[in-house]
Amino acid sequence: MDPGAGRSCPGADLLAVEAYTFDRPVRYHLDYQTLRAHLGVLHAERVVLTHMSAAMLARLTDPGLPAAYDGNGRRPLTTANTCWIAAT
Repeated sequence: MDPGAGRSCPGADLLAVEAYTFDRPVRYHLDYQTLRAHLGVLHAERVVLTHMSAAMLARLTDPGLPAAYDGNGRRPLTTANTCWIAAT
């Protein structure tokens, strides 16, 4: 995880962050265990998980880190049903 990640969102009400896998590192993706280990530096009021693989979706059990859902509350946000635009 980028050491500067905590400076990106100080005092944010909500941080939507990917948890692509549970504990298996995948290049260019963040896994759940790494995220949990670094929560203290993120300084967000609330964190929700996005961009989860099918294997990660099957393991959603942490009430402290809920999944972000679509506007209807029916589907967790995954790489298959979201579009992100980054400002440069």
